[in-house]
Amino acid sequence: MIFVTKYLTYWLVLNVFFTRALAARVPKSSPLLVNTVNPGFCKSTLAREFQKNIFLKAIISVMMAILALTTEEGGRTLAHGALVVDPRKAMDSKEAQEVSEAYATDPKALHGKFLGWTRIMEESDYVLSDEGQKVQERLWVTCSFSYHRDPILMVCGRT
Repeated sequence: MIFVTKYLTYWLVLNVFFTRALAARVPKSSPLLVNTVNPGFCKSTLAREFQKNIFLKAIISVMMAILALTTEEGGRTLAHGALVVDPRKAMDSKEAQEVSEAYATDPKALHGKFLGWTRIMEESDYVLSDEGQKVQERLWVTCSFSYHRDPILMVCGRT
């Protein structure tokens, strides 16, 4: 279980790095908003393979009962990231109202941001640090070479 938690943490940080690098390369005149969405730990059947082991089944059941969001709550967060063009129509919670006000003031306020639990989450100090910026650039260069092209040019149709 510790391996899974560590793996998910690394994956999430790499996802945030890639999103921030992509957002920095999208032209300011573009209507495209790039963000990272994390629905959190939600109740689902994704862990059904663990149900075969009675010990793991008990642990997962307790964790889901105590910590997990409903599938609807997780889905709302995903919808929030996808429907960011007009969040005021999709949300009614206090956090969503704050995001809506930020969006209404400046639509690019959500550009390159990490969204979780229907609100803008602050990135970690490491992501914002100089070392984090270097890792972000190395990740972008690595991914660009992997695709043999700049991914933003492929998205914009300029290959």
